[in-house]
Amino acid sequence: MDYSKNAVREMNKVYKQHEEMNTVIVEPNSWLGKEILW
Repeated sequence: MDYSKNAVREMNKVYKQHEEMNTVIVEPNSWLGKEILW
């Protein structure tokens, strides 16, 4: 099993769910937060 691909898939799934709710809550200090906010 490829864990990194699985993790990315999970993240994308969660992100899509949040997008549908129109509320993407991001930790500003997390790497994902930096990717989105910068």
